[in-house]
Amino acid sequence: MTHYAHMIHVNRLQVAAHIGFYASERAKKQTVEISFRLYFPEAPVCATDDEAEFVDYGTLCKVLTDFIASHQFNLVEFMGSELFRHLREYLDGRNCGYVKLWLCLNKIAAPVPGLLGGASFSVSDLAAEDTVAIHA
Repeated sequence: MTHYAHMIHVNRLQVAAHIGFYASERAKKQTVEISFRLYFPEAPVCATDDEAEFVDYGTLCKVLTDFIASHQFNLVEFMGSELFRHLREYLDGRNCGYVKLWLCLNKIAAPVPGLLGGASFSVSDLAAEDTVAIHA
């Protein structure tokens, strides 16, 4: 089992999205929350505060926001998988293939009576034994 002591957590990025199984539900944007974690097998190089090599999580948030703006989704599972795939491709394209990724998508206002906290879908490229189910 790999130990990942170094992580960046991005918590609860809120984005308006066209999501829902029925067309009437997708017609109006709904707020979803995205949380993701970047797992580093070794400490990132950060010998100085302003010249370190780093992964810009602000840019990663924009990558996700732009992707969502140009798509519609029926299922939270499909949307979560697509966001993960898109972010993974972006990281790999910037020589960050060594970074493992965990992503959780939460449809915070799922239209189910009595459902508090919405419905979430998580996906990761960590090995099964390295994952822990944690609500973001």
